[in-house]
Amino acid sequence: MIAALGFGSVSCEESGFRGGNLDAYGVPHVDFHITTRVVDEEGTPINGIEVSMGSTAEDFTPIGQTDENGLYTLTLKEYPTREVMRFTDIDGEANGGEFMDKSVNVRKVIQENDSVDGVISIDVTLKKRE
Repeated sequence: MIAALGFGSVSCEESGFRGGNLDAYGVPHVDFHITTRVVDEEGTPINGIEVSMGSTAEDFTPIGQTDENGLYTLTLKEYPTREVMRFTDIDGEANGGEFMDKSVNVRKVIQENDSVDGVISIDVTLKKRE
Protein backbone atom coordinates (compact mmCIF):
# COMPACT_ATOMS: atom_id res chain seq x y z
CA MET A 1 0.00 0.00 0.00
CA ILE A 2 2.86 2.37 0.76
CA ALA A 3 4.18 1.90 -2.77
CA ALA A 4 0.80 2.96 -4.14
CA LEU A 5 1.32 6.26 -2.35
CA GLY A 6 4.39 6.87 -4.49
CA PHE A 7 7.26 6.14 -2.11
CA GLY A 8 10.36 4.78 -3.81
CA SER A 9 14.02 4.22 -3.47
CA VAL A 10 16.06 7.45 -3.22
CA SER A 11 19.82 7.73 -3.33
CA CYS A 12 21.66 9.67 -0.66
CA GLU A 13 22.86 12.19 -3.24
CA GLU A 14 19.31 12.85 -4.47
CA SER A 15 18.00 13.44 -0.96
CA GLY A 16 20.86 15.54 0.30
CA PHE A 17 21.46 13.02 3.11
CA ARG A 18 25.20 12.47 3.52
CA GLY A 19 25.23 9.97 6.39
CA GLY A 20 24.66 6.71 4.50
CA ASN A 21 22.33 4.81 2.20
CA LEU A 22 18.64 5.62 2.64
CA ASP A 23 17.71 2.17 1.29
CA ALA A 24 19.37 0.71 4.38
CA TYR A 25 16.88 2.65 6.50
CA GLY A 26 13.86 0.99 4.91
CA VAL A 27 12.61 3.41 2.28
CA PRO A 28 9.81 1.32 0.70
CA HIS A 29 9.91 0.54 -3.01
CA VAL A 30 8.07 -1.77 -5.40
CA ASP A 31 8.17 -2.23 -9.17
CA PHE A 32 4.76 -2.33 -10.87
CA HIS A 33 4.34 -5.24 -13.30
CA ILE A 34 1.20 -4.55 -15.32
CA THR A 35 -0.05 -7.27 -17.67
CA THR A 36 -2.93 -6.44 -19.98
CA ARG A 37 -4.97 -8.96 -21.93
CA VAL A 38 -6.93 -7.51 -24.84
CA VAL A 39 -9.81 -9.54 -26.30
CA ASP A 40 -12.83 -8.97 -28.53
CA GLU A 41 -16.43 -9.40 -27.36
CA GLU A 42 -16.26 -13.18 -27.93
CA GLY A 43 -13.12 -13.46 -25.77
CA THR A 44 -10.71 -13.96 -28.69
CA PRO A 45 -7.27 -12.37 -28.09
CA ILE A 46 -6.47 -9.42 -30.36
CA ASN A 47 -2.91 -8.92 -31.58
CA GLY A 48 -1.45 -5.68 -32.91
CA ILE A 49 -3.33 -3.35 -30.58
CA GLU A 50 -1.22 -0.27 -29.81
CA VAL A 51 -0.78 0.47 -26.10
CA SER A 52 -0.16 4.11 -25.10
CA MET A 53 0.23 5.94 -21.79
CA GLY A 54 -0.86 9.49 -21.09
CA SER A 55 -2.72 11.90 -18.85
CA THR A 56 -4.73 13.94 -21.34
CA ALA A 57 -5.91 13.32 -24.90
CA GLU A 58 -2.97 15.29 -26.32
CA ASP A 59 -0.06 13.64 -24.54
CA PHE A 60 -0.38 9.90 -25.21
CA THR A 61 2.87 8.14 -26.04
CA PRO A 62 2.88 4.70 -27.72
CA ILE A 63 4.73 2.15 -25.54
CA GLY A 64 4.12 -1.11 -27.41
CA GLN A 65 1.65 -3.55 -29.00
CA THR A 66 -0.20 -6.64 -27.91
CA ASP A 67 1.22 -9.99 -29.02
CA GLU A 68 -0.59 -12.90 -30.73
CA ASN A 69 -2.15 -13.82 -27.36
CA GLY A 70 -3.51 -10.29 -26.87
CA LEU A 71 -0.96 -9.67 -24.09
CA TYR A 72 1.19 -6.68 -23.29
CA THR A 73 3.35 -6.41 -20.17
CA LEU A 74 4.77 -3.20 -18.76
CA THR A 75 7.15 -2.79 -15.83
CA LEU A 76 7.26 0.57 -14.08
CA LYS A 77 10.01 1.37 -11.59
CA GLU A 78 7.78 3.84 -9.75
CA TYR A 79 4.14 4.79 -9.31
CA PRO A 80 2.86 5.82 -12.76
CA THR A 81 3.05 9.53 -13.49
CA ARG A 82 0.80 9.03 -16.51
CA GLU A 83 -2.43 7.62 -15.26
CA VAL A 84 -4.24 6.40 -18.39
CA MET A 85 -3.42 3.41 -20.60
CA ARG A 86 -5.09 3.57 -24.04
CA PHE A 87 -5.63 0.67 -26.44
CA THR A 88 -5.92 1.53 -30.16
CA ASP A 89 -6.46 -0.70 -33.19
CA ILE A 90 -3.85 0.57 -35.67
CA ASP A 91 -3.93 -2.18 -38.30
CA GLY A 92 -7.60 -2.22 -39.30
CA GLU A 93 -8.89 -5.57 -40.56
CA ALA A 94 -5.53 -7.38 -40.21
CA ASN A 95 -6.36 -8.53 -36.67
CA GLY A 96 -9.90 -9.72 -37.35
CA GLY A 97 -11.80 -6.47 -37.39
CA GLU A 98 -11.67 -2.77 -36.73
CA PHE A 99 -11.99 -2.08 -33.02
CA MET A 100 -12.92 1.00 -31.02
CA ASP A 101 -10.34 2.60 -28.70
CA LYS A 102 -10.57 2.00 -24.98
CA SER A 103 -8.83 3.72 -22.07
CA VAL A 104 -8.12 2.40 -18.57
CA ASN A 105 -7.14 4.50 -15.55
CA VAL A 106 -4.04 2.62 -14.35
CA ARG A 107 -3.80 4.48 -11.03
CA LYS A 108 -7.39 3.54 -10.21
CA VAL A 109 -6.75 -0.13 -11.08
CA ILE A 110 -3.64 -0.16 -8.84
CA GLN A 111 -5.62 1.35 -5.95
CA GLU A 112 -8.52 -1.08 -6.41
CA ASN A 113 -6.18 -4.10 -6.54
CA ASP A 114 -4.31 -2.99 -3.41
CA SER A 115 -1.37 -5.02 -4.72
CA VAL A 116 1.40 -5.37 -2.17
CA ASP A 117 3.77 -7.02 -4.66
CA GLY A 118 3.06 -4.63 -7.56
CA VAL A 119 1.64 -7.33 -9.87
CA ILE A 120 -1.43 -6.01 -11.68
CA SER A 121 -3.59 -7.72 -14.33
CA ILE A 122 -5.93 -5.72 -16.54
CA ASP A 123 -8.49 -7.39 -18.83
CA VAL A 124 -9.63 -5.19 -21.72
CA THR A 125 -12.50 -6.01 -24.06
CA LEU A 126 -12.65 -4.03 -27.30
CA LYS A 127 -15.86 -3.61 -29.26
CA LYS A 128 -15.85 -3.81 -33.07
CA ARG A 129 -16.58 -0.63 -34.99
CA GLU A 130 -19.96 -0.63 -36.68
